[in-house]
Amino acid sequence: FPHLNELSRLIWQWCEERDIWIVASYVNTKDNHADFDSRIINPDTEWELSNKAFEIITEKFGKPNIDIFASRTNAKCKQFISWKPDPDALAVDAFTINWQSFDFYAFPPFSLILKCL
Repeated sequence: FPHLNELSRLIWQWCEERDIWIVASYVNTKDNHADFDSRIINPDTEWELSNKAFEIITEKFGKPNIDIFASRTNAKCKQFISWKPDPDALAVDAFTINWQSFDFYAFPPFSLILKCL
């Protein structure tokens, strides 16, 4: 988008001529009112294995150290990878990391099961 580069250059020059300084600063997501809608959690889209079934699995195979298909509301491990940006997630998108680095737990959406295998 070269036209956006040019537009930002013009805005910067306009500000410089008026002794206005633009400063980028971090705003915590919880304090960012413009980001509010992205933090609404829809329980109809939050699928998870029951806690009892998870206990049975971990008794047999051991406790995983990361849940690679989770959100903050359904993560079975302290560390998790989310499908969308989340400040508490270790990463975004389980397919962007090397799974061999972890003893992981995965309960992917049904539509992604074949991709996981």
